[in-house]
Amino acid sequence: MDAHAAAGITDLLINVNGQRTNYRSDVWEAMWEGYDPNLRIDQPFFAEIDPKRRMGPDACEAKMYMDILAFHKQGGDHPKLMIDRARHNKLKAWISLRMNDGHLGWIRCNGASSSLEDQHAPFSERDPLAHLDALLVDRADVVHDVAE
Repeated sequence: MDAHAAAGITDLLINVNGQRTNYRSDVWEAMWEGYDPNLRIDQPFFAEIDPKRRMGPDACEAKMYMDILAFHKQGGDHPKLMIDRARHNKLKAWISLRMNDGHLGWIRCNGASSSLEDQHAPFSERDPLAHLDALLVDRADVVHDVAE
């Protein structure tokens, strides 16, 4: 945050969710739901993350879920932390709420995809374009253009 302010950035968009939230929510699943810190790294929660990204020097994905759960258990509030630091640096802070946003949607990492998507077709398809087919049924031209 400090580096952003020093670089002259004036506004900060804080993304607090994709298909899951980085905070405890009454309506959405949190990113860490399904992860059990008492189990080993080979637990089902991490099953579809590339093994190199689970353990070793490039284990950034697994570590992200571990760290965000630890932060939550310590009473951390990600949106508040970001907003407070932005205000400290005189940045305008904006919360970005997204509906069903996801990256690598064809990979069923429990922390990235929602149980709704995982359990209901056509969202459970592992095809990266399945979401477009489901959402743009009447717009075959759009689906075709995006696929190209």
